[in-house]
Amino acid sequence: MSLAIADYGSLQAPLLTEFKGIPFLGASPFIKKDPLNFLSALVNRSDKVLKMQHVGQTVFLVNSPIGIEYVLEKANKKFRKGNFYNKVKPVFGKGLPVLEKEDWKRHRQLMQPSFRKQELERIAYLSVELANDLIAKWTSSSNKTVNVDADMAKLTLDVVAFALFGADIRKYADKVVQAIDDVLSIAELRIWAAPDLYWNWLSPYYWRFKSARKTLDSVIYEFVERRKNGETFGSDLLGTLIMAMEIHGEKKITDIELRDEITTLLVTGHESTANTLTWMFYELAQHPDIQEKVINELFENLGNRNPLPEDFDNLPFTKAVIQEVLRLYPAAWSLARANLEDVEIEGVFIPAGSNVMISPYLMQRHRQFYKNPEAFRPERFLNGEMDSVPKYAYFPFAGGPRGCIGEGFAWQEIFSVASVICRKVRFELAPGQKVTPIARVAIKPEHGMRMVITEHHRSN
Repeated sequence: MSLAIADYGSLQAPLLTEFKGIPFLGASPFIKKDPLNFLSALVNRSDKVLKMQHVGQTVFLVNSPIGIEYVLEKANKKFRKGNFYNKVKPVFGKGLPVLEKEDWKRHRQLMQPSFRKQELERIAYLSVELANDLIAKWTSSSNKTVNVDADMAKLTLDVVAFALFGADIRKYADKVVQAIDDVLSIAELRIWAAPDLYWNWLSPYYWRFKSARKTLDSVIYEFVERRKNGETFGSDLLGTLIMAMEIHGEKKITDIELRDEITTLLVTGHESTANTLTWMFYELAQHPDIQEKVINELFENLGNRNPLPEDFDNLPFTKAVIQEVLRLYPAAWSLARANLEDVEIEGVFIPAGSNVMISPYLMQRHRQFYKNPEAFRPERFLNGEMDSVPKYAYFPFAGGPRGCIGEGFAWQEIFSVASVICRKVRFELAPGQKVTPIARVAIKPEHGMRMVITEHHRSN
C-alpha cells in the first residue's frame, strides 16, 4: 500500500514548501489517481504547510496540529467551507455539511436534541438488536463466507433509518446503498478532476448520478409523506424536522432543506460507521492475537449477555481497538476550508480566498507523533503513548464548532455492533480477497471485503 517517494521524482527535495506538479493542472492528476498514497508520500517530505496547484487554483495543505487547530477552532470564523464542497452540493444540497453562518446554526440547533444521551442509548439498543439479526443470518447459512462491507452498509443504514426517521428501510436497502455509493464516488471523482468532465449531460457519470439521486429522493419523500399522514410526528429527528416546517406560522425549514438533511444523515450516518466496522473486522482478521484479546475481554465482562451503553468504558481494550481503527481509517479522510481574509499559518502567508486542505488520514499517520504509524497497535491507547500526542494529531471526526454532529451516535453504534459480532464470531480474510483502500468521503475497500466467519461459544 505504501508508495515510494521515488515514484514522484520531484518529491526528492530536502524539505518541500511547494509542489507544482504539471503546468496548470498542478497536483490534480496525481491526487485524482491515488490520493492516499500520493499525499502520504508528499507530506513525508514536506513542511508543516505545503502549497500545491489545482487547475489554476492554489491549495494549502496544512499538516501540523497547531495549524489544524487554528483553522478548525481558534480562528474558525475566518474560514468557510472550502471550494471543493461545491462539488458535493448535488449530494447534500442545503444539508448541514455545506451550510454556512446563520443557516448552519439554525439547522444545527434543530438537529442537536436528536443526539442527546438518552437518544444515544436508544441507538445502542437498536444497534444490538439489528446486529443480532445479522449474526443469526450469518450463522444459519451453510456459506460461511460473507460480504462484510455490504452487510455493514445495510446494517448501519437500518440503524440510521430506524433511529432518526422511525423508518424500516430494509426492503430498499440494496438500491439505497448502491445509490449512496454512486453519488459519493462521482462527487469524489469531480473534486480533483482536471478538467471536470463528469458534470455535463454528455457524460454517463452525470446520468448515473441523476439516477442515484432520484432513487434517494423517492425513498426519502416516501418516509416524509408517511410521517406527515400519521397522527403524530414522533420524537425522532424526522418528527422534529417536520414540526419545524411550521412553527408559529413561520416556516423554519423548507421542503428542500428537509430532504437535504435526511439525505445528509442517511449518507454520512451510515457510510463512515459501515467502513469503520469493516476495517475493524479486517484488522482483527490480520491480527489473530488482538482478535483473541477482544473476544476474551467481551466474555470476561459480558458473559453471554448483550452489551449495554454503560459497558463501553469497562472494555478498555475493545475501546482501544476502535480508537486505533479510527486513527488509521478516520470518518472523513480530508476536510476543506477557504479563508475569508488573509491569514498566517505556521509562518506561511495565505491570501484570502485560498483553498485550505486538512487531512485526518495524513495527520493520524504522521511519523512525528506516532511510533510505527502504519502499524495497527491498539496498545498505543493504553500504554501512555497517546498522552504526548497533540489534540489535532488525532481527530477522526474533525473538530471545532463544526465537528461531526453524529460523533456520539457513531461511537455508540460501532461499539454496540462490534461487541455483539465479536462475541459470537471470528473473522479470517477470504482466500484471494484483494484489499485496497480508496478515498471516498470515508476510506473504503475498493474490492469489497469477503471474510470467512467461524462461530465460537463459551459458557459462563
